[in-house]
Amino acid sequence: MTLQKIASIGLLSLILLCSVTVQAQQINPTSAKTTPLESRYLARITLNTPAELKDALLRAQALASEQQPDKPIAFILHGQEIYSLLNENKAQYSQLFSLADDLSQKKIVNIQVCSSWLKWQRVHQGSLPHFVERVDYAPTEIDRLLQQEGYTYF
Repeated sequence: MTLQKIASIGLLSLILLCSVTVQAQQINPTSAKTTPLESRYLARITLNTPAELKDALLRAQALASEQQPDKPIAFILHGQEIYSLLNENKAQYSQLFSLADDLSQKKIVNIQVCSSWLKWQRVHQGSLPHFVERVDYAPTEIDRLLQQEGYTYF
């Protein structure tokens, strides 16, 4: 085969590909089956500080007002930031505590703490406020939400 024939075949292939692409873009979106995407978000907490937790709660509040997620934004805590949500520290972290309580009551966020971390730190589960739930092991729960439930970090 000559170089000219190879070039011609390549050009024809490119034209055909462009034609198929244009036709695909012209498909009426209402005729295609569409599945609405559920918005499922998971807060990424890495520094484990009260300031980071407060910032993430404020971002969750803003996100909820913009997008109105289908499910509460998951907060799976397993670090020092948990101390800011303990009943005995309510006065010291009153703004953070109130914000977390308010967003939980409005079902904007779902705050869970790692039971394993609580045991390791010797924190009594009765020290948790009513709006904080427990999960057995946070890394496993985070993985489950991301891999099986379709959550994404926000």
